[in-house]
Amino acid sequence: FADFELIISDNASTDETLAELKEHSSIVHTDEERGRELAAEKGYEGVSSRLKDTLSELSKKVVWRLGGLPPLEADIISEKVFSNNYKFYAKGALGEITLKNNTDRPVTGVRLIFSVKNYMDFPTQVDLGDIPARQTVKKEVNAVFNNKILDITEDTFIQSEARLTYAALGKEDALTITHPVYFYERHALNWDDKGKIASFVTPKDPVIMTFAAQTISGYRDVRLSRNLVAARALFEALGVMGIAYAEDPNNPYQVVSDLTSVIDFVQFPRETLARKAGDCDDLTSLYASLLESVGIKTVLLDAPGHIYLMFDTGVEEDDRMYFGFPAESVIIKDSSVWVPVETTLVGSSFSDAWKKGIEEFSAEREKTRFIDLREAWPMHNPPTLPAADFEAKVTKAEIEKRHHGELRELENARIGYLTASLERLGPQGLKELMIVFGRDGLLDRAMDAGKRLLETGRDAVVLNNMGNIYYLKGDMANAVASYAEAASIVPGDAEIWVNLSRAHLKAGRGLSPVNRKDAKEAFEKAMGLDPKVRERHVDIFMELQK
Repeated sequence: FADFELIISDNASTDETLAELKEHSSIVHTDEERGRELAAEKGYEGVSSRLKDTLSELSKKVVWRLGGLPPLEADIISEKVFSNNYKFYAKGALGEITLKNNTDRPVTGVRLIFSVKNYMDFPTQVDLGDIPARQTVKKEVNAVFNNKILDITEDTFIQSEARLTYAALGKEDALTITHPVYFYERHALNWDDKGKIASFVTPKDPVIMTFAAQTISGYRDVRLSRNLVAARALFEALGVMGIAYAEDPNNPYQVVSDLTSVIDFVQFPRETLARKAGDCDDLTSLYASLLESVGIKTVLLDAPGHIYLMFDTGVEEDDRMYFGFPAESVIIKDSSVWVPVETTLVGSSFSDAWKKGIEEFSAEREKTRFIDLREAWPMHNPPTLPAADFEAKVTKAEIEKRHHGELRELENARIGYLTASLERLGPQGLKELMIVFGRDGLLDRAMDAGKRLLETGRDAVVLNNMGNIYYLKGDMANAVASYAEAASIVPGDAEIWVNLSRAHLKAGRGLSPVNRKDAKEAFEKAMGLDPKVRERHVDIFMELQK
């Protein structure tokens, strides 16, 4: 019988020979010619049967390739990578992969495994799903880089690898392609998306956190909003450090900010601190980082050819008057009061930088765009910077020596504005002014406002507040007299009786020997009006039990 050999090649095309008859057997017959015919017929019948069975099995295993094409083809196009913004590519597109199915059946279970050696701790794996027969699809490529990418000091190409696993025509298969990706060094930035500057605002950098916390630590008991005091201290500290504005000689912001294809050079805040110089984007990212590190919200102001910032004072719009500065000196955003600061005036006084900031904003209000860091950070998160040895410290004494009297001038300006604003409101305004003075520790001014009010008639609220002022000044006799007179006007106010009780106790321990019985009676009167007084003022209750 003939032996039949099936020749199968991975690279075989349809016109290649699949089988050949190699040898022939013979059958004995008296007619030699007829014998040869019979032998050929028998051999053909056997071979034909075996060939059909073999081809049936092979059809289940062999991937037939039309014209020699693989089942799946792939190609990658990548964007240029900004190293400083490396966290972006975990969510945003690094590039796009094109997948082409060359078969008449779906390619299923496609998985992409993408890696860049040294700059990714682990490959990024993404399930891309199925690709329909004869279809081409495009998919986004992402990458989770590590912060070694910040070590790149020159723009360069780095090879990436994309491995695709899939199933085609019942067979598991894989495809690997390499692709060069262009990486910018860590300071590079273009301004096609102004939100990218957020990756240079680094409030969690230990260098920034330490410098900011030490700078504001000496400021307490100041009659201004906490945020305003801290913002001033941080701005003045930069001047003490000798940091100055220096225009970028190659790509000044006013030139490149509207040229989205031009690459700008931006410093990280720690670098600006160390180098003691920067242009407007460097100084703005530094100042914003310092403010954010101590919990002060900032918004960058993108004006034509310029960038600076404003910070949230922590004062709500409804309380703007109590912030203590004219409406035309602040910006209202999200129902809060914000102060603009021209960062390039570093080295000058904070007051001058504030004044310049509001002048610029007023002149370009319609053309100025807000860059909200909280909206930009999710896509342009600051990098995790390596440890640094740099340390810098500026004291309150150094700041106040450089701009002596500025803090007092701001305090006086606030009080002057409040006084003028509230006095225009008549008696009700004076009542508010009395409270403001009391809270700020300006007790003599508070008492003067109270006396002016009492000239117009007896008022329980004013008398109670006068009692508070006397109490703070340590004048218990007048405190008791004021509270008692207030209680006689409004005997149903439990808190006035509590104040009277407290004043009696204080007087009993101090200069005027007042019987503790008076304090106890006043407190019992308060508890009779409001049983919860005991819980709210447990200190007085416990004192009276002694």
